Amino acid sequence: MKTIVTIHKNILSKLTRVLMCITLICLGFIANAQCTSGFNYIVDPANNGDVAFANTSSGTGLYYFWDFGDGYYSSSMNPGTHNYAGAGTYTACLTIQDSINMLDTTLGCNNTYCTIFTVINSTATCNAYFNSYDTLGTLYVSNGSSGSITDYLWDFGDGTTSTLANPGSHVYATGGTYVICLTTSNPATLCNSTYCDSTFVSSCNASFTYTPDAIGNGCNFFGSSTGPANTYFWDFGDGTTSMLQNPYHIFPANGYYYVCVTATSSIDATCNSTTCDYVNMTGVCNSYFAVQQDSANLYNYFVYNYSTSPGTLTYLWNFGDGTSSTLQYPTHTYATTTPVVLCLTISDGSCTDTYCDSITPGMMMSSTFTLNVVNPLGVHENINAIISLENYPNPFSNSTTINYAINKDANVSISIIDLLGNTIAELENGNKTSGEYSTTWNAENVAEGMYLLQLKVNNDIKTKKIIVSK
Repeated sequence: MKTIVTIHKNILSKLTRVLMCITLICLGFIANAQCTSGFNYIVDPANNGDVAFANTSSGTGLYYFWDFGDGYYSSSMNPGTHNYAGAGTYTACLTIQDSINMLDTTLGCNNTYCTIFTVINSTATCNAYFNSYDTLGTLYVSNGSSGSITDYLWDFGDGTTSTLANPGSHVYATGGTYVICLTTSNPATLCNSTYCDSTFVSSCNASFTYTPDAIGNGCNFFGSSTGPANTYFWDFGDGTTSMLQNPYHIFPANGYYYVCVTATSSIDATCNSTTCDYVNMTGVCNSYFAVQQDSANLYNYFVYNYSTSPGTLTYLWNFGDGTSSTLQYPTHTYATTTPVVLCLTISDGSCTDTYCDSITPGMMMSSTFTLNVVNPLGVHENINAIISLENYPNPFSNSTTINYAINKDANVSISIIDLLGNTIAELENGNKTSGEYSTTWNAENVAEGMYLLQLKVNNDIKTKKIIVSK
């Protein structure tokens, strides 16, 4: 019997501590807290169930857990406006916690603040809302409110306001995090709604310039920033990074790279600015050719050598039948009608690149056929059918407009080819009269990468590299 009484006392003691802890939490206090939880709120006077929350907590490295008291939660620092579906009294709580406390609840910071308010819903329609973004210390806002609204009040969080429906932009004098609120109202309908959102304004503005090497894909980058920035972080878009202010970087291949630099400060936490730009590297040699059967002689094939390099190239053609050539524009006759793989390896001393394509002769052909490797520029000059081929934008994400001009009536074919030689899209194929034309390629469902835009006008061929960047 004595043992049972002792157990009951232990249980009662633990229960008392739990109740005391719950009481302290609801009052907004936890002993020895290293951070302080808190928030302000505005219940929409129009009684449409909207309550705007603005975080006022203090501390560093915090995680946030909002309990709105109606079965909904949020982990945002500032959740903005929450809508309560039914009328009633609600208790909203904000718990903040640092990473140490997440690992061990006996250490670090853990603090909760709660408050009680009443919501009375009505049928009034007046909903405040806006979108915003910050660029170089200037906040741009776009009013997205709905309903019958006559009055607007913007609070930019720095002591300044505006009564315009669309103030457009606002300039902050200093960096930091600001809570912007828009209140919309209509005295005739007693409509009143408030929507708030937070924005971070940097006290510094990052920028950079770059200078590519004359040969190769090396590039010198130069980072700079206004304000108190003293540290830099580079992302070169190829999986590599640097923390130097003025790094030198070598890219692995030709192409467009999305390079970003972030400037920060060890003495000013409000200095955090990132700027990005596409950098086009063309210094690495690129082997490529296109094969076309002669429409006038099916036993003859033209191979257009489009290989490029900033240096002097050497060539090695592997004809796929055990023979080869080091000429830039060789001629080769095959003693077979079976499919062959033609490869071209180029080198400029610092770069080597190989491209291959298959050739499948017609089934009714005799035992031999001939390849003639030619300069595509010379062919274009002789045939003189294609005047121009351009596309814009390039690079692009979803679609690009292709403009071309021909100077004779001819059969026109426009194709998109991947780097393996596969035709992934045929945009046009038919007869056209001389003139200027335009078409669009929709690449919305195409993977990111480099492709070849090929225009054929009779025996004239023009190929252009295009970049899909998403």
